[in-house]
Amino acid sequence: MQLYCIVIVTTAEALTKLNISHKIDTSGVAIGRRYARTDQIAIPFAITVDFDTLNKTPATATLRERDSMKQIRASVSELSLLLSVIEPKLVKCTRYCKAHFSQAQNVL
Repeated sequence: MQLYCIVIVTTAEALTKLNISHKIDTSGVAIGRRYARTDQIAIPFAITVDFDTLNKTPATATLRERDSMKQIRASVSELSLLLSVIEPKLVKCTRYCKAHFSQAQNVL
């Protein structure tokens, strides 16, 4: 369990550094239900940390694209960079939303 947490926190920090919005789902439901839930709210990509993540060296995780439902396994250390290359609009959108959200907070 502790190694899971290390992988998750490391991945979250890397995504944050690249200004990619993310959420960690710790609900404990089956992966299929998690995918269905994220598909319904139009989240374009999902990163899955699973038993294979911990059993491989270097650690790998699954990156799933919502529209095609295609999945790839990649090194955990490369996932955030891979996401920023695959979908640069995510980075731009996140920066835009953060800028406008902070401006709105200053007005309130």
